[in-house]
Amino acid sequence: LIAALTTTVGLVFTAYGQHQQNLSKFLSDWIDSLRKEASEYVSIINMISLLWDTELEIKNSKSKNEVRELTADELKSFRIEHKDAYIRMLESQNSIILRLHTNDSKSYEGILKKKLTQTTNRFIGNEPSCSIVNKKKTAENTTTNELEGILELVEQIIRRERTKIEKGKIFRLIMVFTSQLISVL
Repeated sequence: LIAALTTTVGLVFTAYGQHQQNLSKFLSDWIDSLRKEASEYVSIINMISLLWDTELEIKNSKSKNEVRELTADELKSFRIEHKDAYIRMLESQNSIILRLHTNDSKSYEGILKKKLTQTTNRFIGNEPSCSIVNKKKTAENTTTNELEGILELVEQIIRRERTKIEKGKIFRLIMVFTSQLISVL
């Protein structure tokens, strides 16, 4: 009876340990894909911003005295010319949002969703401010600051998930030790 009980407990511990190991692998893959998507999103936004600033420089160098934004037609042409980048930006944003698993607007995920949507909307709106350069020279609402905020939130989420993986490893070690101890008894 004791042998059967010991074997059963050992099997339960082994099965639970395997489950935890699979969960850790899944979380690790999820973290890697979130990091990759966030990196791609930030890269695309930076690329569009730099292209936008270059376009503005070209337009403003032709008009000596006035500094201006792009007209509606110029904006339309800019978007058509860089359509693939806009498509990649939207795909990347949606991929990140679909990876997040909460609707709590106060959680890291909820705040990240909001920031992604705000940043993307600023780039696809009718009067976008895609410039990486802040004309007012303040620290508010610049593309660079927005992207830094997005990356910080992604890092917070990754740290939290890595902590779960580490706790799972410690728990598995305890379970293996306990299982071995029970089998010796």
